[in-house]
Amino acid sequence: MARFCLVQPTNYATGLQALEEFADIIHASGRSVILCGALERPAQMMRRADFEEHIGKETICAIIQEALERARHLSGVVQPPDELLRR
Repeated sequence: MARFCLVQPTNYATGLQALEEFADIIHASGRSVILCGALERPAQMMRRADFEEHIGKETICAIIQEALERARHLSGVVQPPDELLRR
């Protein structure tokens, strides 16, 4: 069974290396990291630092819906019909 940790980066000045180390620990344990909601400046820093290549470009999502879809894909969970989501 896959396990996931959703992380929202907020402190780009000091957090990029910590996020890389965190991702390495999580990947080593057989789990996946999904990042979402980075503001434009931190997102630019991630691209310049080759951070996307380090953790996988597909694991950096712009919005929470995209991150949840990625988690569903990784876990093999099929999204429930819309009427179940509205309850």
